[in-house]
Amino acid sequence: MIYSRLVRAWFAIFALIAGFSVLALTFTLTFSAPPSAPPDSASTSGPPHRPQRPALNPELFAAHYRAVAAFKADSIPQDYLAVGSARGYVYVLKKKSFGFVNSWNSFYLGAPIKKIAAEDIDGNGAVDLVVMTSAGKMFVFDTGSRQLVWENTSNDFESVSEFLIDQLDPDRARELILCADSRLLVMDGEKLQREYQSADEFKAEYMVICDVDDDDEKEIVLDSGFVINAKTLNIEWQTDFFGTRLTLLDVDNDGVPELICESTGGALKIYDLDIRREKTVF
Repeated sequence: MIYSRLVRAWFAIFALIAGFSVLALTFTLTFSAPPSAPPDSASTSGPPHRPQRPALNPELFAAHYRAVAAFKADSIPQDYLAVGSARGYVYVLKKKSFGFVNSWNSFYLGAPIKKIAAEDIDGNGAVDLVVMTSAGKMFVFDTGSRQLVWENTSNDFESVSEFLIDQLDPDRARELILCADSRLLVMDGEKLQREYQSADEFKAEYMVICDVDDDDEKEIVLDSGFVINAKTLNIEWQTDFFGTRLTLLDVDNDGVPELICESTGGALKIYDLDIRREKTVF
């Protein structure tokens, strides 16, 4: 009798210790602050740094890192991932033979990261990270210097809900196309200044850009149902709400991409934008 009680007590204590260990590990992974110094810069004579757990744990990664962009950098191109956390930090992970390690990270950006794009927006040969937070702030980081080079102020706009990067004119810099303060804005990627904006007001959480009607001019497609000329920002046509998670793909091989999106109920919808109607798939 005494022996069985001791066994049960031992297993109870073991379960309690194991439970606290799991809780402590979860707390550490979820709420620990970013490293104060990039692990790659540390000087050690021991084995190489192992990948940080957020890059290896799929469930934790999906829960806390919503925005991801892949890019190549360095004189000898290396693979990198820029990931934005729900805690408001951007982490740049460098690929190693055994996985990814944290190369460097941003300061606190004030809100969860909603979107990251990795593009050379100023045409200087170095990749820039364009970051948007859920609070509507934008930041641009130079991956060469690892420095912040721009963030929006109230003189630029108050809040942005979506952005695209594309080439709209012949110069070396690309353009930032924003839905900000209920307008479409086009900003020069080198000067990071507004070039022009729409006269009409728009709302958008998702946008895509392409020549969607085979007229040799690019259009901006908004989830809210608008098709906009990218050069003039004038409305070419409009309909009801398209859907979310917009993407473009030439599904019927006619040389013109179709709009693929998700309806409010979760069903897939496809639009022939050149003939301005929803496409029958089945």
